Amino acid sequence: MLNRHSPVLLACILLFSILQCYSCNNAYTYNNPLHLKVTIVAESQSIPKWKIKQAVNILRDIYRNSGLGITISCQQIKYAHKHENSPNNYATDIASDSNREIDGVDLFNGLKTIADTMRRTNGLITKTSPIFFLHLEENPSVYGASVENGIFIGNPIAVCTVKPEDTPKEIGETMAHELAHLLGAKHDGDGNGCMPSGYLMETIYTKSDELKIFSTCSKSDIKNKLVKNEIERSKVDT
Repeated sequence: MLNRHSPVLLACILLFSILQCYSCNNAYTYNNPLHLKVTIVAESQSIPKWKIKQAVNILRDIYRNSGLGITISCQQIKYAHKHENSPNNYATDIASDSNREIDGVDLFNGLKTIADTMRRTNGLITKTSPIFFLHLEENPSVYGASVENGIFIGNPIAVCTVKPEDTPKEIGETMAHELAHLLGAKHDGDGNGCMPSGYLMETIYTKSDELKIFSTCSKSDIKNKLVKNEIERSKVDT
């Protein structure tokens, strides 16, 4: 979760998180690259597609340059608001409008419903197919929310709040931050030795001219989760 102006936490989101513990052999290393196919569901066309596409490019660049062996492609971009000729009314699953702050539980439940619908209808949502819901809000206090370790427990979904004036860089960095939570990364300064601000996994988002990068702590968190996941997969395969 990433806060905009204050450290307000959507603690209720944690109800959807499932913590899993794994045994780990310290001598084991992660060698297999991970390719993620992301789907973007924007709340309304007030978030233009060109801005979303550029934000996805930012997301891709951050992970490509991280050295984590994670590549990203965009599976599709779609809008939640119903089009007249569309059989799917995703908008009814999201109880929000641009004039009020939306309750975190309502928003997250709506996103889970959308993800379940998309999974049933076209099988888009898998462990390696994260879905981002871009929520439009004028004066938000929270940038985003996601299921911790969601990539590994079958809930790879995240909410990213977008202000009308946000740049593709800011949106892309927010998506990269929430994806890192899905991959098991914690906030910098949250019990680790890294500075709590300046890097991608800072708790309170700060604007910067340079593209934000991962701290060594964030990289370590993600690598450890990938290693543990690979160990569990090898146990199943054998």
